[in-house]
Amino acid sequence: MRRELSWLCGCGLVWLVFGTLLLTLDVGPIKNFAFVDFYDYYFAADAVSSGVSPYDASWALTQAQAAGVPTLTGSPFIYPAWFAATLRPLLLLPPLAAAVVAFLLSGAVGIAAAKKLLQDRHPAWLMAVVLFPPALFTLFVGQINLVLFALLIVAWAWREERPLVSGASLGFAIALKLAPIVLLAPLLRAGRWKNLGAVGVTIALCMVVGELAVPGSTHTYLFTVLPKVTNLTSFHGHPVNQGASALLVRTFIETQWSTPVSVLSIDGVRIINTGLTAVLIAIATTRSWCRKTVEEALDWSAFIALFLIISPLAWESLLVLLLLPFALLWRERPRLAWVLGLCWVLAALPRLLNDFAHNPEDYPLLLRCPPLASMGLVSSAIIFIVALWPRRAIQYANDPR
Repeated sequence: MRRELSWLCGCGLVWLVFGTLLLTLDVGPIKNFAFVDFYDYYFAADAVSSGVSPYDASWALTQAQAAGVPTLTGSPFIYPAWFAATLRPLLLLPPLAAAVVAFLLSGAVGIAAAKKLLQDRHPAWLMAVVLFPPALFTLFVGQINLVLFALLIVAWAWREERPLVSGASLGFAIALKLAPIVLLAPLLRAGRWKNLGAVGVTIALCMVVGELAVPGSTHTYLFTVLPKVTNLTSFHGHPVNQGASALLVRTFIETQWSTPVSVLSIDGVRIINTGLTAVLIAIATTRSWCRKTVEEALDWSAFIALFLIISPLAWESLLVLLLLPFALLWRERPRLAWVLGLCWVLAALPRLLNDFAHNPEDYPLLLRCPPLASMGLVSSAIIFIVALWPRRAIQYANDPR
């Protein structure tokens, strides 16, 4: 118990030191990007409180600039209105103080979730979570992905003992970021009807909260915000984006961050991406249902990797969710631990290759070799393949006798 507490305190200290550096260092990337995503959330909540639509990007940008916090032009609030409404208590604090509180809460939730995930392992493995670059990146920009990570762990860990809590947790994850909706497939395969019912009720309640806070926001989110996010443009080729669509854009569309291998129209890239998405969903679903027995750990791993691959905006911080399939596959297929270690490294590489490619001309290698900016995608793809690969084939590869 004492050893475990020591490791937990050590993990917390690492993130506290990291947060202190974000607050004290006067260097370009920190001045430009520290907590920048959190400020999108903060001023969306401010908009709801002021009777303005949280999707009014120009209003939010004006408020953020007046407050003197980092901003990104063209980075509007893209979440459901209920999320902005629930953040209104943070408006009691000025933006920077609110960002610090969010950092501390997010870090505490992330460490608690990792402890739950690794409860039967040596506590030193927690450090592999704390030092995972996508986790650090999440804290750096003030993203919500460590909370999303915790929600998915609760949904997984309590799916049998507390199906309503598990379903509600997954429902919140889906209501927050739509991509985890693919995890309904493993629940259907396992026949977890209570969980599915709780998912539906939770999503409905979130929509009600959003409508009460901002009437008409559900329609705006579904028919304006989501289509804008999912409709591929050259912006989706940003090197921080680790989805398959980003690789396609970087490979076939000329952007400021890459030189295309060959040039296609954006409509052609959209068709290829839609086809690839359909094929991957079909493969995952067919493989899951064709197994003679239900293997939930493998199904959850495959579908988490799937939504990271097909998400149109799979920013590097979203790769923190790979930690869940890492742990599940570690238990199910321990002989492939070296593969999981390789995936950890690949998911870490994007942070070593560029500083957001804010000045693309400084990164000639990325400009000339678009796939090099997609190492996080490679990590997700390996997890997807390992989770779906027949168990006998993996056993034979390790021991052909």
